[in-house]
Amino acid sequence: MTSWLKDAFFQVATHPKQISTGPMHVPVRYFDASSLIAFFMVDYAKASALVDVTGIEVVPVTENKALFALAFYEYRSLTDGAPYNEVGACVVVQPKGMKPAKHPLMELSLPPDRRQTGMHILHLPVTTEEACAGGKEIWGYPKFVTPINFSLSDKEFSGQVMHPDHPQSPLLNLTGKLGMGLPAPWADLVLYSSLNDQLIRATANTRTLDGATFATAGSLKLSLDLVSGHPMAEALNQLDLDGASPISATYTQSLQLRLNEGVVVETEEAPTNIAV
Repeated sequence: MTSWLKDAFFQVATHPKQISTGPMHVPVRYFDASSLIAFFMVDYAKASALVDVTGIEVVPVTENKALFALAFYEYRSLTDGAPYNEVGACVVVQPKGMKPAKHPLMELSLPPDRRQTGMHILHLPVTTEEACAGGKEIWGYPKFVTPINFSLSDKEFSGQVMHPDHPQSPLLNLTGKLGMGLPAPWADLVLYSSLNDQLIRATANTRTLDGATFATAGSLKLSLDLVSGHPMAEALNQLDLDGASPISATYTQSLQLRLNEGVVVETEEAPTNIAV
């Protein structure tokens, strides 16, 4: 970790935020991580029904389709806390009242300060209590603690989110062999959430040391637990994702990022723009 702090990418001002598990410094800096993000086209109306945060709306990619992402992360080294795994179930959104981007998928690749389009996280399981507390209390993310399996080797991927009350039973399982791929950049993140009834916009700056790959889905397939009634599996099932294959996936073994503190989005209901 000490050697990475000499790198300009990580030489940013930080400050502590007191959370229930102790202090957490923001931006949170992740020095070594792997990730795979699988992208699915889902029904626009069904996705909109799952987004209940005031001030944002789902972005239509086509007339009746929205973009859903299932993002798996394995964080091996970071500034605060122990290594942990994470899975984000996300829908592409933007603040209400804005003219939709002509090419929303292309806009997602722009720097955060040049776009409004971002991700709203529906569910965000993690594997440690500290990561859960930080996400909930600083950003308002819908986190819960449960075992998560992550395996990425060559083009083979296997990722499972286990049921928090039944650790041997997966809530979801994404497995398979990725298809043809091309080198690709890793996009920075814009994330919209709700904290204390206020709309929060946060960003994450990213880079990959050894590059990333944009690939066809190959044999990747998602399966869901349709028995337990857990909210995460139920939400994905409402999007008709049980047995679905993604349209594409992006993956890397050398991800680094800075998760920045959020700000309150200026709206008629919340006319301030302060750090939270």
